Amino acid sequence: MGAMGHLVTGRVRIAVDGDHFHAQALQREISSLSSVSNLSATRVKLPGGEAVRLSYNLRLVSHGTVGHTATLQYGFLRNGNRSVVFTYTTLPAEASAYAGVFATSARSIRFG
Repeated sequence: MGAMGHLVTGRVRIAVDGDHFHAQALQREISSLSSVSNLSATRVKLPGGEAVRLSYNLRLVSHGTVGHTATLQYGFLRNGNRSVVFTYTTLPAEASAYAGVFATSARSIRFG
């Protein structure tokens, strides 16, 4: 499989009272999925700013075949109303092999 990365941005449609609320909202959203396990969330400081780092396993079913992914997300709240989430995904067996690559990529995130 290798690894994949995704970027999602969107306006926050409710009043957000700072980064702490944003972190809680992202964690609640992911934990509400029945296919998620081993969820952990931490606050991190990156060159791009304060972020919430979510790490979890995701169970996927496609055409009757079950698969699992190891997923790492960094969520940023920009200008109080824009959520920016970077997602890194690989197979659980390859997660440690990609950990350095994902960390280097996260440290390269900058906003203009």
